[in-house]
Amino acid sequence: MRHSALSFDHSKLHGRLASVRQFCTTCRPEKRVVVGSVEVEQLRICVLTTETGQVEGSAIKTTNTYRWTLSDCGNHLHLAHLRFGPKHPVDLVSFDLTNPNLNPDGLVEYRSIAPHICDKDEYHATITLGCGDIILQWRIIGPQETQTITSRYSPDQLPDAAGSGAGSHVVKM
Repeated sequence: MRHSALSFDHSKLHGRLASVRQFCTTCRPEKRVVVGSVEVEQLRICVLTTETGQVEGSAIKTTNTYRWTLSDCGNHLHLAHLRFGPKHPVDLVSFDLTNPNLNPDGLVEYRSIAPHICDKDEYHATITLGCGDIILQWRIIGPQETQTITSRYSPDQLPDAAGSGAGSHVVKM
């Protein structure tokens, strides 16, 4: 079932985030893939997600913690990275939840209000709400980086990177 921009209840976004258990991140053009599990802590005004994963085909492990905060009125979603701990968040982007777009597949999509700036690179973000999953895509444009990073967060086991749906590489919680 696809969501329409008119029928989607923005207040349910935190519930969707709270149900996330798996992730798969692909980086292009390097074709690097990271898969793993997500631990979720739902607080009064935010959801904390901690990703623990591994780069496919290597021994490199990854850990990232993000804070997803819904504004008091529910109109904005703010995303911060907690690499320096919860008292020193790195603010990334905010999304205007009152202005959804429909992507070519008919799914609800939100774009960042402004890009995150890192040195001279701009990080533009889009959140797409799929059928039970959330897709966070970063388009990085600048002199130091030009790439696309796509993370798919799901309550279920994810298909493998080749798209066969086997999911054998995904760590189950």
